[in-house]
Amino acid sequence: MAKVVDAIRKYFDERNRAWVTGSCNELRDKSRTSVSTAWLRDLQHRIRRKQQEMRYRKSQLLRAHSKVGVKSLQQDGDLTTAEIIEIINWIYRDGLKYSAESRIVAHVQKWKLHNGEWLLAEAVESSELKQRSKELPIQKSETGRGDAPLYPYPRYLQCQTYDRVRAQRYADLWWNSYNPAYVKFLEDDCTNFISQCLYAAGMPMHKEGNNRAKGWWYYPGSGQKGVNWSYSWSTSNALHQYLVHVVGATMIEDPNKLNVGDLVFYDWNGQGTFHHTTIVTDFDSNGDPLVNAHTEPSYHRHYRYLDSPAWTPQTRYSYVHLPSDIC
Repeated sequence: MAKVVDAIRKYFDERNRAWVTGSCNELRDKSRTSVSTAWLRDLQHRIRRKQQEMRYRKSQLLRAHSKVGVKSLQQDGDLTTAEIIEIINWIYRDGLKYSAESRIVAHVQKWKLHNGEWLLAEAVESSELKQRSKELPIQKSETGRGDAPLYPYPRYLQCQTYDRVRAQRYADLWWNSYNPAYVKFLEDDCTNFISQCLYAAGMPMHKEGNNRAKGWWYYPGSGQKGVNWSYSWSTSNALHQYLVHVVGATMIEDPNKLNVGDLVFYDWNGQGTFHHTTIVTDFDSNGDPLVNAHTEPSYHRHYRYLDSPAWTPQTRYSYVHLPSDIC
């Protein structure tokens, strides 16, 4: 097993070099695979998109390094299946300063023993691509509950100040883990995470009985009553409607006019349904928003998501500015 783990770590070392050079040639040669191999082709595509994003931002990628944790190894003859969690950090030059972006990626890899050497045969990694395939995302959580389409909400009168610093602190604290006070969604945790940020910043919940199609709320469970939540708590499209039509949030045209604590919504297909949500936590030297998110946990990622497998030329964004007082 130790030799397999050593091969895995060498793979990620070469992978990190490829992020900076923009080429997978050395990785291909050392893996003794062909350019048509699916995992290598997908990785090359991701690296090219990352390089394109850096050029768009007029930034220079200087270094990539990963903390790799092997969760499990299952050996069957000369084939070993590995489940891996990678925390990858990109260091880049941003104008006159240096900045970092981080992400958590889950990998499932199959390694084959060939002439005494472990070679990568298959590799799959997590991505936002699953979100793009759903017109109305249906989240499955550890409770086994599901979601449904949204219906209009009534307004409410209780007002609270929206604390942007608290929203930012919460997003930076929990971007790479899960607050145990809330349900962890097994597939699309993005809007659940954003709702937690909003609540930590002072946005009040609004609940009318157990009607999940109304208000914005999360119920942690008590006694015989299990945990429950509104559709707007966990679904990107429903949250967007709630914020704009009930809270009084405004959609703005220029993303550079967003503030820390504002949100970006993503319609991957450009067909009018939002699939993903992020929160603004910083800005780069161009004034572009940097965002935190879950599903593929991301820290200070450029808001356009150009390097995401879910991004398409049809992708549309909604830049949502939260009011200072939420009523």
